[in-house]
Amino acid sequence: MDYSARFLAVNRWSIVGAPWFVISVIAFNSVVRAPHWGPALFAGVAVAFVSCAAGSVALHTNPKLRLEPHPHGEAWLRIGLVVQLAALAVSCAVAALAPGTYTWGAGTAALGIYFIILIAYLPFVRHSVAFSAALIVAAAVTVATVAGGNFAVVLVAYSVAFGAMAPMTLWYSRAMIETERARQLEAKLSVAEERLRLSQDLHDTMGQHLAAMTIKTQLAQALAARNDPRLTDELTELHQLTQTAAADMRHVVNRYRTPDLATELAGAKQVLTDAGATVTITGTSADVPAHLRETAAWFVREAATNVLRHSQATQVTIEVTPEAITVTNDHPEPSDRPGAGLEGLRHRAAAHSAHLTVEQSPNSFTVALKVGA
Repeated sequence: MDYSARFLAVNRWSIVGAPWFVISVIAFNSVVRAPHWGPALFAGVAVAFVSCAAGSVALHTNPKLRLEPHPHGEAWLRIGLVVQLAALAVSCAVAALAPGTYTWGAGTAALGIYFIILIAYLPFVRHSVAFSAALIVAAAVTVATVAGGNFAVVLVAYSVAFGAMAPMTLWYSRAMIETERARQLEAKLSVAEERLRLSQDLHDTMGQHLAAMTIKTQLAQALAARNDPRLTDELTELHQLTQTAAADMRHVVNRYRTPDLATELAGAKQVLTDAGATVTITGTSADVPAHLRETAAWFVREAATNVLRHSQATQVTIEVTPEAITVTNDHPEPSDRPGAGLEGLRHRAAAHSAHLTVEQSPNSFTVALKVGA
């Protein structure tokens, strides 16, 4: 689980815990203050806790609080809201119309369901502020009529306090989700940009060759149909064109397959900075032995890619010396499996009498390319 997912999980569970606190307080006060205990009272408490459990599921699966939407999140929110409102209406009706023995139980259930709707459902629907305000006003008027103005004031105060928790949590979650999606988009755009550049270079290089080869092939077919002695010369020229095209294509591909260390260092700093990290580079490409620079360039590219994909780094340090290149980042994603890119670099480094070392802790990840087996 990466940093963004952990943050969202903690943020989500913090709001999930709020309804349980509210229901526990309501249930405790009802049991302590009830004139007598009976099945109706405990039934009301049970209804309040069931409502709380349903609200917790709605919060946990809410797509606005998650990086990856839950498949049933919208259903739990919409259907749950309708069921909770129906349960609130029934509880209020029982409290108003049923015999006195049911009043405490039904009132406990109604109060619990009211707070669950206010915390777990209304903040996540359209026009949430208007609906929440309407529910608070309706509850305050009802309570003022039944229990007096002082209790209504207390209810409104608690309603505003707990009702504001979910919007704050939603704001933090939305900010983190947008940041994470922007980071992922940045990484994807960098890859797409590289592919587009390669395809453009191939098009520019091969387009003219392929057009000339097409013309030469058509001419050769025409000469062959007439048994023209110039056919041999045309085929020779066609062969030369294919050789030239192949050489040019290899040149284009090798420019991408053989990276330059200085370019890779500058590119790594740029892309990691764009992703929100502070990058510090000590040393230059000239410090690396010439025979190791190609492998070092691959190493820097792969290390920067791993930082983007497998961490939420805010600090990245790249140290370049004649003996080693070391890349260190904070906020790594826990993993016991080395990436395929690093495994490939191990073999490449071994061919140049170098080797990779990897050190990982909960707070940092360090990978180094070192000279000497």
